[in-house]
Amino acid sequence: MGTRGFAKRPYKVKLSEGVNDTKENKSVNGRKSFKLRSLVHDCTYIKQKIVSDVGHAIGVILPQVGFARLYMNGEPYGLYELSDNPKKNWIKKIIHEDKLPDNQEIGSYYKGVSYSGDQFVPASLNVETDEKWYTELYDCEYEENGQPQFTDIINFIKWVDTINDNTSVEDIKSKFEVDFFLKYMAIEYLIGHWDGYWIGGNNFYLYHNPVTNKHLFISFDFDLTLGKWDEMPAETPYNQWKKANNNITPALVKKILYHPKLQPQFEEYLKTIVQKVFNIKSLGPRIDYFKDFLYDDMAWDKTVTPKAVTSKSDKSVTLEATLKAYENASCEAEYGLKEWITLRSNYVAKQFGVAIEEPDFSIGTVGNKIVKEKDNKLNAVAADGSSNLSTVDEQSSAYTLSFSILSVLLMLIVTFLF
Repeated sequence: MGTRGFAKRPYKVKLSEGVNDTKENKSVNGRKSFKLRSLVHDCTYIKQKIVSDVGHAIGVILPQVGFARLYMNGEPYGLYELSDNPKKNWIKKIIHEDKLPDNQEIGSYYKGVSYSGDQFVPASLNVETDEKWYTELYDCEYEENGQPQFTDIINFIKWVDTINDNTSVEDIKSKFEVDFFLKYMAIEYLIGHWDGYWIGGNNFYLYHNPVTNKHLFISFDFDLTLGKWDEMPAETPYNQWKKANNNITPALVKKILYHPKLQPQFEEYLKTIVQKVFNIKSLGPRIDYFKDFLYDDMAWDKTVTPKAVTSKSDKSVTLEATLKAYENASCEAEYGLKEWITLRSNYVAKQFGVAIEEPDFSIGTVGNKIVKEKDNKLNAVAADGSSNLSTVDEQSSAYTLSFSILSVLLMLIVTFLF
């Protein structure tokens, strides 16, 4: 939504099945739809990729991310981020691991979108006095069992409102995937995701799993992070992190993250993630690898003339500004990519009195594997050794690791990165 007006447009691709289509043209590695993100807000090109890799390393569910040079009818459109489209088929493959019974549909699925009209209203999952806000703040992607739209999310919001400090952790976990939520919030804080759920009441999904009868929270959209436009400095404790025009504490943060028996668990996640994953020792080599590997693609992208007429200011930047953004403030960001990671992780480590560990690259080094087209025999292990995924990620990785080359009217030349 935030990039549609720029000259370099984002796209969503959905493959139709014509009667004369070959098998290869009906899907790409099991995908019938995917997104091409224009990256106009991220001149490093890799923030979404880095954050997604961190998320997968700590065992949360996120779309896989790669990169592609995009051509239409032989005309170059630029370097794009290639991403899963988290819709119905993605839910079946990733969340349910393709194990839903034939007669079982997916559960209710919603997207939280803050309202920024004449007033700012976050999609906070708090009870609203005026029910019009449910339809304004939440997009109903799917409602199970033919019930009226928003029925399930309203019931969930009302249940969350009943939680208090005396509500047992067992009761909360019986209806909500608490561990996943706390990990997502740890990520949002560490990367400074001011446009996410915690601070902005925005950019999240809520899914009701009909098999477990639990709700699952998923955070997404990480391009405006890691030092860009966060009003608070990198050295800010999580309990003081806020946005000037939003005094509303979102319900799940207030009721679950700050629950007296769950807040210590959140802090343990913070410490562990900083010690093992989110620090410059672990991420620095990976960032350097992407900077080098994508160099020609980024340079090429600067030469491509945008095809659309823009209704917004030009977001194109020089290659010099892009390369600078990996280290220091550039492209409207207050911090460089490495600078933010270093300051935030060091601050959290000092605050909690933990030491950042030396990374273990014994099982692999950054960039040592490239998955080739139609090679279905390789396992989904990150090339930099970040392979401690949760069971759900391990079992679903066959669906999420690589993209192939698609050529119809739309031709994609895809660079595989892991």
